[in-house]
Amino acid sequence: MSNAATVAYYAGYLLLLLTAVSSVRAAWRYRDAHHLNILAFVLALVLLPQLQLIPTVHAALLLIQPYFLLRLVEHFRDVPRLLTMGALVTVAVGVGFSGITGRTIAGSLASTICFFGYIAVLEGYAAIAFSTEARRKKGVTSKRLLFAATGTWLFAAVFALLILAQFLPDIVRFVIL
Repeated sequence: MSNAATVAYYAGYLLLLLTAVSSVRAAWRYRDAHHLNILAFVLALVLLPQLQLIPTVHAALLLIQPYFLLRLVEHFRDVPRLLTMGALVTVAVGVGFSGITGRTIAGSLASTICFFGYIAVLEGYAAIAFSTEARRKKGVTSKRLLFAATGTWLFAAVFALLILAQFLPDIVRFVIL
């Protein structure tokens, strides 16, 4: 990793830690579903890089992200029950796959495409929902939803690039570097 990428990684992780501290304080203070859902999402993001050496836990944290995002979207609009139940089933399947194989969910080409495709699609759904709601709302809520939409779009792009990397590794390496 280049020096700029290393600095960006640590700066981003520091911002994520600060967000986690803020989320813990807000969840403790208000103790409502909205703040607890935000806390769950942020804590899973914080723990994700720390638990890479435990494939089953890493898979669970990675696959639960879209479910947490759907829970956040539910605060602003209805989410089809099929999506939320499907997200939970996918977590169970991914954790089972990781537990049986002893590898991360990116073990084979097929599993990488399936699981990362699932994450990219649900992240895209959440990003569209956040973007739409950001246009409907006003003031601080609109700005917060715009930030959430931007971050979610970036997450979806990362997983789309991970799928693309399976087929065109040289092009993706060029884009990333």
